[in-house]
Amino acid sequence: MRKLLLKLHLWTGLAAALPLLVVGVTGAFLVYGEEIDRAVDPQLFYVTPGGERLPAQVLLDRVQAAYPTERFVGCSPPAEPDRSYMFYATSRNYMYVDPYTGRVLGAKALHTGVRRKMFLLHSQLMAGKVGHTIVVASTIISIFLIVTGLVLWWKLKILGVKWRAGWWRVNFDLHSVLGLYSAVVFFILALTGVAIAYDASVYPVILRMSGAAPMPPAQSTVREGPTISIDAAIAAAERTLPGARITVVGLPSKPTDVFSVYAKFPEDTASSGKSRVRVDRYSGEVRGFKSTRDANWGQYLVDTMESIHFGDIFGTPTRIIAFLISLLVAGQVFSGVVIWWKKA
Repeated sequence: MRKLLLKLHLWTGLAAALPLLVVGVTGAFLVYGEEIDRAVDPQLFYVTPGGERLPAQVLLDRVQAAYPTERFVGCSPPAEPDRSYMFYATSRNYMYVDPYTGRVLGAKALHTGVRRKMFLLHSQLMAGKVGHTIVVASTIISIFLIVTGLVLWWKLKILGVKWRAGWWRVNFDLHSVLGLYSAVVFFILALTGVAIAYDASVYPVILRMSGAAPMPPAQSTVREGPTISIDAAIAAAERTLPGARITVVGLPSKPTDVFSVYAKFPEDTASSGKSRVRVDRYSGEVRGFKSTRDANWGQYLVDTMESIHFGDIFGTPTRIIAFLISLLVAGQVFSGVVIWWKKA
């Protein structure tokens, strides 16, 4: 039985080696993807603070004047005083504006961003649905490799590396020891990765199990008069969720659409937060909201799944762990292929 398990471990590992190598390296990158994006294009992301910020509606008017053919569907207020205001267009372009002067800093297409390219590699090998299927299958195989690896380790119980032994033995010990000590984190990253890949199927099951009620849809009541300003929608959301920072504002496009305002409490782990307020585009009335502070265990798990996967769950320490473990995936792939070459 052990020989059969070893063969399965070796050959399934070989089959998933290349996708797991790509997923591991890009996963490490994505842990710090936002910081790298800012470092690549600092002229778009950073501004010199000075005075009061201009109203968001004024900033939208400025960027609309600079890009008259674009239709804007959302914006992100800056999280720090030295950051720019970002607007999203239906063309999948991002426009950046200095919130103090209203100066348009420039635009960036979503598909040209380094982080976006790494995400597409990580999630689908830049090969669409086929690549997505390969990544998910490889991730499921990695769960099998973790379990079978622990079973195979149990007989040998290797707890350290014999550095004075030959290179192959050092490679074998490293594969065994690093696999053992990282097994739990490996398993969590793989499991949450599969859950995120099939969130439309997995998340509703978790919510039903916990008894969490989904946020009902909302519509604006069509009436005479203009749409309220972005600033009025933000103010309504801040009154509804005091203490939360507004991170994203979805702008209404159809007559019945609402402002969809996302917010983040200080204790939230998701970068944009998972609390949401829906604001009527004409009256400014709140048409529904969801607060992470009222979430049960199922809603909390769903809301923090990506934070768990990317290591944001406990801040810097878990981000470092996620970064190192993702790189370790690449190391395990290399050492595993060497073991296959020797034993298969």
